Amino acid sequence: MRRLTGNLLLAATLLCAAGIATACSSSIGSSISSAIASRTASSSPAGSTSSSAVISSSPSVPSVTVTSTVPASSAAPAPVVQPSASATAPPNGSGSPPIWIWIVIGLVILIGATALVVRSARRRAATAADWRTKIIDVYAEGSALLDAMRIADAHGLTAGDGTADAYWSDIQRRADDLTRALYRLREEAADEDDRVRVADALATLQAARAAMDSERASRVASVPQEELVRSRLAAFEASLLALRAAHYPQV
Repeated sequence: MRRLTGNLLLAATLLCAAGIATACSSSIGSSISSAIASRTASSSPAGSTSSSAVISSSPSVPSVTVTSTVPASSAAPAPVVQPSASATAPPNGSGSPPIWIWIVIGLVILIGATALVVRSARRRAATAADWRTKIIDVYAEGSALLDAMRIADAHGLTAGDGTADAYWSDIQRRADDLTRALYRLREEAADEDDRVRVADALATLQAARAAMDSERASRVASVPQEELVRSRLAAFEASLLALRAAHYPQV
């Protein structure tokens, strides 16, 4: 999105510059055309010519003389008056809009592109802040659940004990809430890296629950089972830390 808005801003600037350059070239070309047309009109020939012819009669009849005069108006056609180029040329030259219109259009496009960039940046910042808030909430909830699971593992909460069953039931409820939160985060992740980290936290949580549930169901404490539970809890803790460190590396 950042690249798209940057391209839009560059295109708007180029469009504004092209419009101004076109308007300037149209005005200059119109001025040159008007000057050439005026110079041509002023050099057109004017005036009229007249001719007369005198026809004498034959020498045998000396008393008869015929004179013929051709009217000056019919001797040569009257020059055609050409209209001045400045009178026929449209205002501002060749019908193109004035330069200030192109400047205003360019400014409007530039302001609109800038507003779009600012709005997109604010929206991205708000989305990122909301995502970080959700991450830190999930991390706090997961850390509290991890502490409760380690306490339960240290006390050896076997099935059939009233206190142990109540404590384990509370752990299961909190684990269900965290699982739903992680599922929502996985669907809302903006990129693949965040999606992978959330999915890893979800998988390690499910693995730790399964290991503890298996240990409670056996009702017999054994070293392999205890090691498995502890390793699963350590993996769950590592996934929570990785999820938080991606957005809060200083914490």
